[in-house]
Amino acid sequence: MQEDYCKSAILGNEKYKGDALLQKSFTYDYLQKKRKKNEGEVTQYYIKDHHPAIIDPETFDYVQEELKRRQKRK
Repeated sequence: MQEDYCKSAILGNEKYKGDALLQKSFTYDYLQKKRKKNEGEVTQYYIKDHHPAIIDPETFDYVQEELKRRQKRK
């Protein structure tokens, strides 16, 4: 079970293809250090080719499409 979670976390993380999505979450109460997942409240920035890729972008994008296809079947 944990192994499946790790695989899906790797397959869904844009950092493995060399890109970076900034501000996935943000601190809404800095005094109490409370963070919240960003659901459009704060601007997100997507940076392509931010760092060297572990997985080539074509393979990563193919896997994303396959995951979407499999998710629709359920």
